[in-house]
Amino acid sequence: MTMEPSQPAARKPGQPSRSSYQILLVSDDAIVIEAMAVAVRVEGHVPTVVSSGEEALQCIHSQHYDLVAAKFDLPRMNGEELACWVKALLPKQPFVLVTNERDRPNPQQPSAADLILRKPFTLQEAWEAFYKLMESETPS
Repeated sequence: MTMEPSQPAARKPGQPSRSSYQILLVSDDAIVIEAMAVAVRVEGHVPTVVSSGEEALQCIHSQHYDLVAAKFDLPRMNGEELACWVKALLPKQPFVLVTNERDRPNPQQPSAADLILRKPFTLQEAWEAFYKLMESETPS
């Protein structure tokens, strides 16, 4: 009997290429952020949850994240301002801004974020976007 070497299974679209990612989630909505953290854990990744842009910047200074996802309408420092600060510190850091179209004062103005995820969206749409950013050829 001849045994063929096993081939790795082909990755499905949206499926991660590595086992665990570090994801920084930024939202002041306790219910939404906890639901997001649970979704990240269920997917097999490690969430860090903060409620403000200032806290997010502290985290960015002390730890590497594969992705930062922040809602637009944060208190004191909105998500777009946070994206500008993060990109100034780490230009290649993948950053997702979660927003309603009405949140952004000028939707035609380019964003510092790599991706704007507009509500409403499905969890599958979010993961596909997240993996695409995290697995791009541009290292953070």
